[in-house]
Amino acid sequence: MLPEHSAVVADRFGPVITRLKEQGKIRFLSLSERFISDPKHQGCVAGMKRNPELWDVIMLKYGILNQWAAREALPLAQKTGAGVMNMAAVRIKLPDPVKLEALIADWKQRGLIDPDSVPDNKPLDWLIHDGVTSVVDAAYKFGADHPAIATLLTGTANIEHLKQNIAAMERPQLPEGDKQRIIQLFSHIAEYA
Repeated sequence: MLPEHSAVVADRFGPVITRLKEQGKIRFLSLSERFISDPKHQGCVAGMKRNPELWDVIMLKYGILNQWAAREALPLAQKTGAGVMNMAAVRIKLPDPVKLEALIADWKQRGLIDPDSVPDNKPLDWLIHDGVTSVVDAAYKFGADHPAIATLLTGTANIEHLKQNIAAMERPQLPEGDKQRIIQLFSHIAEYA
């Protein structure tokens, strides 16, 4: 949902949805964002603020390269009691070293991150140690670690990939120092990444 849709959704569909829930025809209602258009999660925030009683589950993107949800959307979900499904902790750029390097170079060039903050080549490989086997593994761990996140969605194309994703979730935390460095590096950036 985009921010400008929150009133229409609540006013037009809220009473119908509430009645259907009371009749047992709907058990849970989820609010999902359009992250490409709304990287600051304003739609989720607007929906939760306007009608917190409607939303049982919030689906949003929270990850290494966009942590903006930790500012308002995730705390608001905790306050309202909504469960949170992280639907894209790993997306297009993190698993592709070429795209990740291009993104980091762009952020450095635009002044979003310090040019010396991470290497130009393999910029997040410093996360690979102490049981973290890849940048993707680190991303899943980071994406599951926020206390508001109840579910982390993962996609896969084959069994081996699924096994790797499951292994990342067996210990869904990064070392604390790495987690804090990731937050310091990227938490101020709100872009589709």
